[in-house]
Amino acid sequence: RADVTDLPNAHSAGWLRIDARMIKAELRTCTQKWFNTYVGHLQTFITSELNELDAFIQSVNAGLQIEVQENDPEMLIAAMRHVQDVKKNAEKIDKIFDPLRATIALLKRFKIELPDTVFEQLEMIPFKWEDTKKVTLNAREILGPLQSLQQVKVKEDAEEFRGRVAEIGRASCRE
Repeated sequence: RADVTDLPNAHSAGWLRIDARMIKAELRTCTQKWFNTYVGHLQTFITSELNELDAFIQSVNAGLQIEVQENDPEMLIAAMRHVQDVKKNAEKIDKIFDPLRATIALLKRFKIELPDTVFEQLEMIPFKWEDTKKVTLNAREILGPLQSLQQVKVKEDAEEFRGRVAEIGRASCRE
């Protein structure tokens, strides 16, 4: 915007004098619209990233707080899915805090204000994320033996099924 304002109001090209005030006004309007669009995008990006991350953390924590019973494969799968989601997203989430801080610093440099909730979220979410990773590690330790039991049951079911299939095959050969 400053570059447009610094442009001269008139320009002389030999005998021709060009009045640039209308062009400058249009350029200022255009740059202001793009500036507002870009700032809006950055504000939306910061807010949505923090909200999505907070929702993810709450979802994982809630899912891992549910006690998994020995004979409940659905709950075990759901809990393991939360563990997998944390493992899959850990690297991306660990790296997102610095770009968010840099984006906020960029907005501050141009005197763009953000709601206080954004600063509070950015302050608290890294700690919540670290706690979630610890909860996930504890859950993996707790779910390991249950997962092993479930593997044994699946192997037994597969052997039983294989035996029934073989029996059906023998019975059909006799007929």
